[in-house]
Amino acid sequence: KNVISSGFAGIMCDRVSDEIPAKPMVMFVPGACGDINAFYHKKRQKNLFSYSRKVGLHLARVVLKNIAGVKTYKDVNINLISKDIAVPLRRVTREEARETEEVLMRGKGSLKDFVFGIERLAVYNFYRKQKHKNLNLTVLNINDFAFITNPCEMFHEIGVKIKKGSPFKSTFVVELANGYSGYLPTEKAFLEGGYETWRTVHTSCLDKKAEYIIASE
Repeated sequence: KNVISSGFAGIMCDRVSDEIPAKPMVMFVPGACGDINAFYHKKRQKNLFSYSRKVGLHLARVVLKNIAGVKTYKDVNINLISKDIAVPLRRVTREEARETEEVLMRGKGSLKDFVFGIERLAVYNFYRKQKHKNLNLTVLNINDFAFITNPCEMFHEIGVKIKKGSPFKSTFVVELANGYSGYLPTEKAFLEGGYETWRTVHTSCLDKKAEYIIASE
């Protein structure tokens, strides 16, 4: 049986809207959480739908509790800036591609070696003539706060850096907006390892120094 769910985010939005007399549209946007697992638990949940509901209702209670202290404005000043920037791609050299082909032909190694060997060759062929990828960055400024969007799964340290450098009183970093460009790890994370840094065509294709380019914009 196929079942479709809006997950904990949809449950949270519905509950918050239901509890407010005006029945507003409630949005959920992910922050810089490319290296954060919201569903960390010691034991694997047998019923993920009930677990999602539990998480969504908990978030709704937190939101409703804080809405009482939200500041409202009579006069609203809205500004929007959107731009595309060129971010370098990680390259696979011809020599790396040749060595990978030899390894795959021998048929030895782990499943990880096989899967990411194929991905490495795909990166070589897909981006052979392409050196950069265009990413959309958008800033929506409303009075003294702002939403800053990016199309990546951004590591939280980069989001914190952007917030600290923001001129606005409150800044919300929104990821996975206006496209998808894979994970955006910190440069340090590439040394530490992890699947977010494994070179692929779509999920991890940006240069190791991409964090500095995006944060500086």
